[in-house]
Formats: sequence, C-alpha cells, structure tokens
Amino acid sequence: MTRSTQKGFTIIELLVVIAIIGLLSSVILASLTLSRLKAADANIKANMHTIQVQMEFIYGNTNSYGTIALACQLAVSPNAPAGTSIFGTDATIKSALQAALAQTTNGTTGLWAVGPNGNSYAVAVPLKADSANWWCLDANGRAKTVPNATMTGTSQVLGGGSSNATCP
Repeated sequence: MTRSTQKGFTIIELLVVIAIIGLLSSVILASLTLSRLKAADANIKANMHTIQVQMEFIYGNTNSYGTIALACQLAVSPNAPAGTSIFGTDATIKSALQAALAQTTNGTTGLWAVGPNGNSYAVAVPLKADSANWWCLDANGRAKTVPNATMTGTSQVLGGGSSNATCP
C-alpha cells in the first residue's frame, strides 16, 4: 500500500490567508490615517498654545496685546499674516500661526482679532481630524473647540476693533 504524502497548501487555504491579511491591513491603514489626522490636530493645538504663551508674555511687558485690528482671514505664505497687528509683527506668533495654518484642512484659513485698546485678542483655525470644528483661544485663557457654523458667514466672528475679541 502506497501512501501519497503531499506537502504544501491548497489554493483555498492560500486564498483564505490572503483575504485575512488584506482585511487586517485595511483596518491598520484606516487607523493610521486617523492617527495622522489626530497628530495634525495636536500640532495645531500646540502651535496655538505657543501663540497664547507669547501673547501673555507681550501683555506682561507692554500691558497691551498690540494694535487694534478687525478679524480677518489669513493665508499661508512667507508674508502671512501681514499687517501692523501683533499677529503680523511678532516673529514667534507669526511663525506659530503659519505652522498651525499649514496643518489645517484647507491649509490657508484662520481668523484673528485684537480688541479695542489692545485689551483682548482671539485667534482660531480649523481642525483637521475634527473637520466640523475650529480650535479657538482668546485673552480670557479659553482654548476650546468651536463648531464650523459659529465661524462662518462674517469675518467679525471673533469681535475685535470696537468690541472685545473673544472666542464665540
């Protein structure tokens, strides 16, 4: 009696293993994408915190957050944010704001404002992973998530100029 001993795998076994590997890799890739987006949000918040610390340093030295400016839209470029306000003249704030804007969903939009007599400020940028929200901080020490609906429509959403600049 001869016994046939075959070594190897059947085609069905190989296809099952390939299907399982494909399923596991798609789950891992999806979680990696979400991790990258959350890392971008963490980077935005860290850069915004740098702005907050620098603004408090400036206020401590000058008793003002700088020149009055209405809320306006910013763009990522070597010169943005421009203007004579603290957001355009202080190198640390400008650099941190550019870095935060570079991480945003569209890479260009943010809002900032300085209140009357330089007594308040607010700055906000959209988040990447949480694309339905913006990260906003102000002179009151608030750093919070703000819904997109609150940030659209007018560039005056943060106040500034004739009213205290604050997060909505």
